Amino acid sequence: MHMEFLRTIKKSIYDRDFYETVKSLRFASALKHYTLFVLCIAFLVIIPLYISLFIASSHMKEYGDIRVLVLALYPDELILKFENGRVVSNVAEPYSIPMPKEFNVKQLQNLLVINTQGTVTPADFGLYDTSAILGGDAVWIYDREKDKIEIQKFDKFWNNSVVINKQKAGEWIERVWSIGKIVLTISVLFLPFLLFVFLWCSYLFYLILGAGIIFLIAKIRTVEMTYGQAYKIGLYLITLPILYNTVSIASLSMLRIPFGSTIILIIVTYLNLTPKSTSTEDKESGVVAKETEILEE
Repeated sequence: MHMEFLRTIKKSIYDRDFYETVKSLRFASALKHYTLFVLCIAFLVIIPLYISLFIASSHMKEYGDIRVLVLALYPDELILKFENGRVVSNVAEPYSIPMPKEFNVKQLQNLLVINTQGTVTPADFGLYDTSAILGGDAVWIYDREKDKIEIQKFDKFWNNSVVINKQKAGEWIERVWSIGKIVLTISVLFLPFLLFVFLWCSYLFYLILGAGIIFLIAKIRTVEMTYGQAYKIGLYLITLPILYNTVSIASLSMLRIPFGSTIILIIVTYLNLTPKSTSTEDKESGVVAKETEILEE
């Protein structure tokens, strides 16, 4: 069973005689092969993702419990009150929260500076040597990689009145942590299935156009074929385009050709669809060649 499946994959890439028989196969047979092939591709793609998740989880263990770290950053005396899109604090400002050693950011002295009463300017990042500034109506964040400042206004996402202290922050952290674990567990369990469904549906949808291409090439090659047969044959011809997409995405290749999968589909279709007369002549010439070899012997 497995060897036959692998042989079919090989034939689907290039085998003129194979595609002569495909037109007479049941659509269910072609769909079954396509489904098994996409399922294999989905599992091949998911393996690197699982490895990445395993590496990320092991790194998190090295830094200890992130909940404890985040909660330790919140000062015991600090109380923040959000109301009508603005925030005020109960501490003398500007108030600095030092950069934790665990973050391994030696270039900056402070993680956050609170200045809700004054006016925040881009120059304050150099003045306070910080990565973020909490102003009265927005939080300013300096993106070192992009070398730009992002400003998030409170009134765009937070208009409710709320008071935040260390206890409240701890409750929120626990809630986010619990939701995060549930999401991660669901992702690990169902990601292969979701990826398979996505790939299976997307390539079937792509073949609506691909079958049209196959049908036109069949006309050029004087091969009699209906659009339905073209779609059925496409379930095999799409093997190499899918392999190309998988490799190019997995390797993050900068040399990826625009419309590369469609170009490959056109080439594979042209090579595999042969007029009956041509294939018959090839077979007859093969028979003559064999008879000649026998006579020579």
